Amino acid sequence: MRLEFELPVIVRAKYGRATTEKTVIGFVPHVAELSEYGSSEAPLALAFRQVNAENQATERVEYRAVDGRLWADSRIEAIGQAFSMDLGSNDVAPFFAGRRGIAEKIEAVIDKMSDHKRQPAKRLGPNSLVVHVVEKGSVYRFEPLMGMRLDGELGAQVIPQIEAFDALLADFVVIDGRIHRQEKEPLIRLYPDGNGLWACVERHGYAGRSVRIHSTLPRSVGWFRMDDRRGMSEEAEVILSAMGLPGSLNDLIENIEVYDRSVLKAAPEAIAIFDVSDAMRRHFQSVMSRDGDGEEHGAALTRWLSKAAGRDVRFFKAISGKFRGDAADDELPPDLEEAFMAMAEDETGDYENFTGSDRLKIFAREVARRWKDRPVSLDFVGNASGALG
Repeated sequence: MRLEFELPVIVRAKYGRATTEKTVIGFVPHVAELSEYGSSEAPLALAFRQVNAENQATERVEYRAVDGRLWADSRIEAIGQAFSMDLGSNDVAPFFAGRRGIAEKIEAVIDKMSDHKRQPAKRLGPNSLVVHVVEKGSVYRFEPLMGMRLDGELGAQVIPQIEAFDALLADFVVIDGRIHRQEKEPLIRLYPDGNGLWACVERHGYAGRSVRIHSTLPRSVGWFRMDDRRGMSEEAEVILSAMGLPGSLNDLIENIEVYDRSVLKAAPEAIAIFDVSDAMRRHFQSVMSRDGDGEEHGAALTRWLSKAAGRDVRFFKAISGKFRGDAADDELPPDLEEAFMAMAEDETGDYENFTGSDRLKIFAREVARRWKDRPVSLDFVGNASGALG
């Protein structure tokens, strides 16, 4: 597909009679090519339907496989509930409900519609100049950069912006007339929230959804393949039972369809280890910084080191010394892997020295159990085939 459009750019230049450089926004004509495929060339590999926890909209996401990579397309199936009013009821009619009446409901609907109005642009470059231009296009028009009276080295500023945008376009293809974006393999994410556990499919890589983080809780307590939803439910039951059944599992996933299992290559157990490791690192740093009144800095750490076993010291060195928010990859750093192997091989399950207590201890124990029971394998193959409800 050949695309011809006006690409917005930002430069620093002298404008008109100005004696100093100013920031100038304009556009340059640009042509780009997107690869096109038919549905037979890009077969459906994965699909799922999920309810958005924030706006309750139902989204269907489809992944098609081309050249060993996944390309995703999403559709919003519902953007909100329709407004209705029962005639003859005793409720005050919204037309007479003051400032919080029907006007507020209409504004809410309009806001929700506007959220979906510019989805292609937002998906193309979130929070970018492209979105800014699309949103502001009805307010003011940009001028061609070369038509302005600008004095300065424009080429050196414009060319990198064009190249960056072309690199962004490389993540998109057209399949059956719809734009698809290249994405990593999605995984089912199980994470703590409130008194229970939540489950959702994570897109755009791992840990993409913003989750409230407490000092003693991990971002996630488990990652599962798209063909292992049953395993996710079973793990959730084990964790909730160990927590004393404080709440239920809130499953936002309505349906999962797996058509090509060869695309499932990620290492979910490793991702869970990263999340729990981060929680333990934060917990460790918090506990070890609690020096007593009048004590020198580091006194709490010194006390702990004097009592801890050598294995525990090595464990904490791996967790708190090497893990610094590194990107979660298919392989773990050797020291982090060694630390969790030590946990997995501990038959007693007594992690009081290095995991704290309560839920963090439970999450660490369950991740270690999964690590021991199911070693990470890049050629994992599920049992069933077809649609998984």
